[in-house]
Amino acid sequence: MRNRFLEFDLLRCVAVVWIVAFWHLTNYCEPSSFFYQGIVYSKSCREFTLIMLSLFMFMSGLFTKIHCENLIKETKAFYIKKFLRFYPLYIISAISLYFIPKYITSMTFFSTVKSLHLSFFGFANLWNLAPATLWFMDLLLFMILLTPLTFLKSNKKWLLILSIYGILYLTHKIFNLLDYRVLMYMPFYFLGIYLTPSQFLEYCKKYGFYFLILGIILMLIPTKILIVKLISRLLFIIAIGKVASTIVEYCKSNKIWTLLSIISYSSMCAYFFHRQIYSIGLEFSIPLSVLPFLIFIISYFIQKAYDTLLAKVKL
Repeated sequence: MRNRFLEFDLLRCVAVVWIVAFWHLTNYCEPSSFFYQGIVYSKSCREFTLIMLSLFMFMSGLFTKIHCENLIKETKAFYIKKFLRFYPLYIISAISLYFIPKYITSMTFFSTVKSLHLSFFGFANLWNLAPATLWFMDLLLFMILLTPLTFLKSNKKWLLILSIYGILYLTHKIFNLLDYRVLMYMPFYFLGIYLTPSQFLEYCKKYGFYFLILGIILMLIPTKILIVKLISRLLFIIAIGKVASTIVEYCKSNKIWTLLSIISYSSMCAYFFHRQIYSIGLEFSIPLSVLPFLIFIISYFIQKAYDTLLAKVKL
């Protein structure tokens, strides 16, 4: 079991449960409710949400590792693997989110048809037309498209990535054509690629407590400077990794880790389809308090069915 990196199962669970079962749940609560007021108007909860999204993006890069001997061959293999793992579910999610407001809920996710079309290629964030909720997966798709640049053997590949980031920054500042969240989360993805899971956990165990203190100090500084906010969130990610490592060290319950591994396994589909399940569930008068549980149960079976299908067709 230890070889599974239980720390990342735990981190993935905390992130997806917070986003799906708490942060987005508020969209369906009465604005006067204690739950809504306590989360939506809390600066700490809002910042925690940004940290969880940064953690998601970081882990997406962290487990993207290629030992490249043949650039063209490895790039092709990478795109095929990611396409099969990610893209069909992503497209189903995008199309369903586009049509659901027309028949079920008044909540709109895509502002225009152009936004939907751009999302098919991971470009909606680049045109500042990112859909609600699915903007994160649109951005992740764009990161996936850029990933083969890191397969280059030359260390100048990181200079190339920084140059692309600089161009995107200028595009946002000068032309306002870029969703600001690209600048917020892109560094975490490529930092994840730069590190290995073992290296990250080592940093967490050694420096997590100190980085927590530094992160709190930086968070308290009243500034809108992007680099300060990025460093602060990175420090918190390392601190949270320290907490996860400590829990793994002392928690020996196989039942708990089995449950967490199931939630972790369901996390991608939970993000893809939780809005649809909330909307349909409320349409059928299912209590709102029950829907988060249904989301993870349904997401587990969607992922299981999809993986079974891939295995059967030998893709």
